[in-house]
Amino acid sequence: MYRYAWLIPLTMIPQAFMSPYGAGFGPDTSIGLLPMPSVLAYYAVFFGFGAIYFDATGLQGHVEPAGWRSWLAVLVSLLVLFPIGLAISSQYEGLGKIASLFVQASYAWLMTFGMMGVFRQVLSRESKTMRYLSDSSYWLYLAHIALIIYAQYWVRDYSLSPFLKFLIVCVVTSALLLLSYQLFIRYTPIGTLLNGKRIRPKAAPDAMNAKPITTAERPQPAEGNVA
Repeated sequence: MYRYAWLIPLTMIPQAFMSPYGAGFGPDTSIGLLPMPSVLAYYAVFFGFGAIYFDATGLQGHVEPAGWRSWLAVLVSLLVLFPIGLAISSQYEGLGKIASLFVQASYAWLMTFGMMGVFRQVLSRESKTMRYLSDSSYWLYLAHIALIIYAQYWVRDYSLSPFLKFLIVCVVTSALLLLSYQLFIRYTPIGTLLNGKRIRPKAAPDAMNAKPITTAERPQPAEGNVA
């Protein structure tokens, strides 16, 4: 994993051109029809690495830390880098800004590699449910912003706990997005563009309606093999 440390300064470059008053911690959000150049360049770094990693084989196929190191990477990201990043995210110039950019980029990549290792350990077996969620995730990522904004507007005036509001927004938007994926995306040209072609499963033949095999149709033993 350490040989990919060059990804950190590469990620810092586009993030340095983002608005200092935007997200605070992490990259800006671009919700326009055309993405902001800095945001597009930022995610292009991750997309490019993912494309290269997809074709990796052999010893190059595992870039994430193994065993307990992957869990350590996640904990360091959450308990060390994230609090530090939040504390210095208001630094907009000089060494303070460089330190802020470094911590944010380090958090993104350490969390990425750490979670890859964790998922390889706990979800290494084939699962139809996880495969479906993985296939749908790209569409959910692309389409979630508008629904999230509307759902937040919908629950904002309710006298509920903010944690309950958060749960409602996540559940409702996820359900609607998964439904839209199944009905309008998965087996359409849009789904082919996002994840490759998916073929609808064919219905299994009805055993009750199957034509019975008659005695004349049964295969007969060859001569000389009859006991």
